[in-house]
Order: sequence, then structure tokens, then C-alpha cells
Amino acid sequence: KKMVKKKIKKIKGLSLQVVPYSEIANLSIPQRVKKILDLVLGNKIVVLQGRFALMTMWHGNGQAAFALGGWQTSLLLVLLGPVTAIPLLAFGGAATRIPLSTLGVLQYITPILQFSIGVFLFNEPMPGSRWVGFFFVWSALIVFSTDAFRYARQRRPEPSSDLIDELEVTESP
Repeated sequence: KKMVKKKIKKIKGLSLQVVPYSEIANLSIPQRVKKILDLVLGNKIVVLQGRFALMTMWHGNGQAAFALGGWQTSLLLVLLGPVTAIPLLAFGGAATRIPLSTLGVLQYITPILQFSIGVFLFNEPMPGSRWVGFFFVWSALIVFSTDAFRYARQRRPEPSSDLIDELEVTESP
């Protein structure tokens, strides 16, 4: 019974975003789901039709890269979806398995690499105002890391000196 109530609440929450609740209040759950899906899919079809019209116009004007750029360009454009989605899915899966404090520190890797490549490899100009901002960001990172390290150290249990006394040794026959 509780499971049914939770599902109804979820359907109500979804329905409030798509359609006014007064329109589906007296419908059964399957009818509500059908009504919501009809509205959602109908909206997506309208959006897809608009995109298709825009792509047709670009193709007619010779501005489309997909069909007019050669098979290599078309292949690269088709592969852009998986090349983008797979790392994002992997990141999303990994991000749920590690502590948020670790994830926050890991988020600094990309900007550090971009900064290093820009300044040291491509000789990008680095005026004083950027160095001031750089100093503030790194100061905040040091404060954050120090606090996280202290907190983790406090939560770590002390090793027991009575460990050997607690263990029982039994011999098997």
C-alpha cells in the first residue's frame, strides 16, 4: 500500500510539471501515465519537427555539414554523440561512488591542466589581475584541503592496543 502511494505522489509531481493537476485528478494511474506521456511525447515531436525543418533549410542553402561535408565529416558527426556521452556517463557513475570532498578536489585537475598548457606551452599572457585571482583560488583550495584532511583525521578510529587480547585462536581438529 505504501508503494502505491509513493508511485501516485511521483506521478502527481510529474503531472504538475506537464499538465495542470485538475485535468488528471479524477483519472486512474494508467490513464494519468498515458495522458502525461501523450503530452510529453507530443511536445517532443513538435520540437523534432522544428529541428528537422531547420536542418532541411540548412541543407538547401548548402550550409549543412552532415550530408555535404563528405562521408568522413558525416561519420565524425555521428560519433560525436557516443564520444561525448560515454565519458559523461562514466563520470556520473564514478561521482556517486566517491566522497564529494574528493570529487571537489578532482574538479581542479582540468583547470590546472588548461592553465599550465596555456601559460607554459602556448605563452598566454598572464597579467597581474589574473595572478591575484589565481592566488585567491589556490588559497581557498589550501584552506579547503586542510580542513578536509583534519576532519578525516578526527573521524579515523584509533587503533586498538587490545587487538591481540580480543582475538581467539582455535585449532581445527
